[in-house]
Amino acid sequence: VEGSVQAQPPRAVSESVRPDLLVGADGFNSDVAKALEEETGAAGNFKIVRFKDSNTRLYKTIPLDYDISENPDAFRRDLNFSASSMNGADVTLEVLPTAEGKGVGVTLYKPGNEAIAAADTPEKARELFETNFPQFKGVIPGDAFAGFASQRDQRLPVFQYAKNALHGPSTALIGDCIHTVKPYFGLGVNSAFEDVGVLKACLREVDGVGIGPCLDSYTESHKENAATMVRMSRTFDGGFFFFILPIIMDTLFSKLFPSLFATNSIRMLQKHELPFQEAGRIKRRDRALQVLIIVAALALLSAAVWPAIKWVALKAKALIAGKALTPA
Repeated sequence: VEGSVQAQPPRAVSESVRPDLLVGADGFNSDVAKALEEETGAAGNFKIVRFKDSNTRLYKTIPLDYDISENPDAFRRDLNFSASSMNGADVTLEVLPTAEGKGVGVTLYKPGNEAIAAADTPEKARELFETNFPQFKGVIPGDAFAGFASQRDQRLPVFQYAKNALHGPSTALIGDCIHTVKPYFGLGVNSAFEDVGVLKACLREVDGVGIGPCLDSYTESHKENAATMVRMSRTFDGGFFFFILPIIMDTLFSKLFPSLFATNSIRMLQKHELPFQEAGRIKRRDRALQVLIIVAALALLSAAVWPAIKWVALKAKALIAGKALTPA
């Protein structure tokens, strides 16, 4: 890498460019990140930690137009909508708002979904939506079903983050290059904006110290935020015991002891003034305290109940023995 990039103009003339700073913002499958990883080698400082996808989801998209509805005001245009299939298709439809007041529908499903595979013609795609998502029947344009039927399956990205460093020689990485999550709750794009702000703040000192120390400062001040955001986001993909149950526990404890426990992980990550690293520290503390309180409560309960259990057992034993001694 060494701060250089190859540009390919339309005339296919190769041109070598050596900028003072190369910013890699080319997504989770980043060529810049791969080049840094290959350049530093096994013993290098820059590494990408990739997690195995234990909950694979595929998706297809379909446009929504609320203006073609019989009642255009029936839909809020500034909210996300989420709906589960109503006819056994095992598909979730997430509808995201657009700046134009339209909607983008994202169907989420597991590999091998039979209902999605069967919707391979415009007519069958229409039937899929009308039988499973009838609430959106009047807002999907008629010509959108052909595009859905011909669209290939797309896969959500895996969780990964940059370990040890967020930069290389004259190179800084931002966005999905350094922290890739599945698109839950808008964390991906919003965290990328935060990367830009942190990098910009570090580069303000470039005239005094040069580019190298500025990039070192970017890594040291931000690498734990990138890692924590990915690690916490993975819990949202973990099913009941790793996602739903902790949310229930967080909600319960924060309401019972608001001065001691913070809110749930989702709301913690959405607090723009709270760094991800700090949110992770607070949640680790909360989880440890929750476990201690639950263990203590169970111990007190067992201490209170155990004598009663012993008394009942002794009475039952005596009763059984008495019946055994009674003549027939």
